Amino acid sequence: MYERWSSSSYSIDLLLESLKIRYLANRDACLQFALLTDFQDASQEAMPNDLELVEHARRGIERLNQTYALEDFDKFVLLHRCGKWNESEGT
Repeated sequence: MYERWSSSSYSIDLLLESLKIRYLANRDACLQFALLTDFQDASQEAMPNDLELVEHARRGIERLNQTYALEDFDKFVLLHRCGKWNESEGT
């Protein structure tokens, strides 16, 4: 499933809720659920609220693990790709 991260805390909350729903529908002990994120193209490599958004997502994943994960096994993982400036595209 692919959903676009629109660079807001609200959109991150929607993605976290969607991840939780998928977990609740698939409680197999061997499954893990990952939120794969990156930022939209921008006019500079780092935007002012980038770190805040990643931290918001990290805290959400942490809450899901505290609520649903086994003691020694995280069910939820955040995998975030940092922005990288592309000189040829100017973005």
